[in-house]
Amino acid sequence: MVFGCAGLPVLAAAIIVSAPLPSLAALRKTQLAASSNSLATHGLALATRLTATEASSARLRRSRDPPPAAFSQDAGASAGAAVRSTLAPPALLLMSSPAEGKVSYTQLEDFVSIDQVVRPLIDAGLTAPHGIFYDPGTGILLVADVGSRKVFRYVIGVQGAGSVQGKGRYKIVVREPQHTLVQDVGARWVTMDTAGNVYYTNEDNGGSINRLDALVIKKLLAGYVKAEDLRRASEFETAHSIQEGIAGRSYATFPLYGAEQGGSMRRPAGLVLDGEHILWATSDQGDNIVWATSDQGASGDSLVVAPLRPPSSSPSGTAPSSSEGALLMPAPKSLAKGTGPACEVALANTMIVYSVQDHNVYGICNGAEQTVQLSSAFTAPRGLAWDGDNTLYVADTNSSSVFSLPTGRCHAGLVHRHVVNFHGVFSLALIKSTDPSLAEVLGGENQHDTSDSSEGWFGGLFGSS
Repeated sequence: MVFGCAGLPVLAAAIIVSAPLPSLAALRKTQLAASSNSLATHGLALATRLTATEASSARLRRSRDPPPAAFSQDAGASAGAAVRSTLAPPALLLMSSPAEGKVSYTQLEDFVSIDQVVRPLIDAGLTAPHGIFYDPGTGILLVADVGSRKVFRYVIGVQGAGSVQGKGRYKIVVREPQHTLVQDVGARWVTMDTAGNVYYTNEDNGGSINRLDALVIKKLLAGYVKAEDLRRASEFETAHSIQEGIAGRSYATFPLYGAEQGGSMRRPAGLVLDGEHILWATSDQGDNIVWATSDQGASGDSLVVAPLRPPSSSPSGTAPSSSEGALLMPAPKSLAKGTGPACEVALANTMIVYSVQDHNVYGICNGAEQTVQLSSAFTAPRGLAWDGDNTLYVADTNSSSVFSLPTGRCHAGLVHRHVVNFHGVFSLALIKSTDPSLAEVLGGENQHDTSDSSEGWFGGLFGSS
């Protein structure tokens, strides 16, 4: 069975831009400034990436290494000390499978599963997990479970697990158990910003993108309120509460965009936030959310972008009134058309990448803003995950496989590489060597780059500004 991107699609009116949005170049300029400030704030120093000469030297050193050591039975031994020279540092790939009803993972080295073994992480309490999101700063794992109509929250971490043939092994453990954030919603995709606000798609009533405020989540975790007690805010309340910064005062979820708000968008699928909201920085204005649309029409919008916050005033220049509620959240802007029903979107170093329901993965190229068919080699591409450097991972649900694509250049016919098999794989997330939980276990080794995929999502996407 091939799981769709957003359930049964519905026809919707074409997207109409009723309010101006920043240009793509302006988005990049804003993101670069925010990223720079964020990096300074966190005291992060970008490590120099491997040059071609260094990579060649690394391969030469590996060729001179002594024969592999025997398997270490001491799981408590330092896993970081066992890391050997590789072209890429170790990483852990998280994968959801609606068919299996679980979230599992595999360890990557040089962009492939190190042993082609998939290990379960969460194999109970889920019915049909689809979209997953991992936040490296907090260890929070979000799971949109279509089967139970809930969004779940976990906290996970990484531990050393000994070594095999001189190479470190790592395992992911659940540190905080399942907690229900939202229930009775058709949520298939989910993400989170650095403030802790959670955003999810809801396929009910024509589809919508919704926000759950970080303060409400804290109250949920503390037991002051339950997910079943949350109400759905009105359109005007959503815009007013977010505009005034008081969304956390209401036990409610807030619909940002949806068919109920004038029918100006199609059923949303995968979504990501602007880089200034993910991990490294938070901006007070100009933030954007990007989502794919899964409408069946081949000539309709496949990718759109819209602000996360309403403008500070109404078109008349006065404080917005309830009668002007429809104007508080500007209409989405189309980024790609005519490529078919889209599933997931990821922001890479040279392009915006999105998958569609048939065989294709597309990219909107840096600078040219041109849509390119990167690959047509898949059977049902769904989830995407960028490694923060030059590699994109693609979940191909129908073939039950994960593949990688190079993202250093935006052009057609990219060569894909098999990574691992996992039955019914749908959504992906990465724990990289620079993420705190894995970096701590590695003991500071293999820190090629302290930048993160989230920090670089909009930086460099649209050329010079």
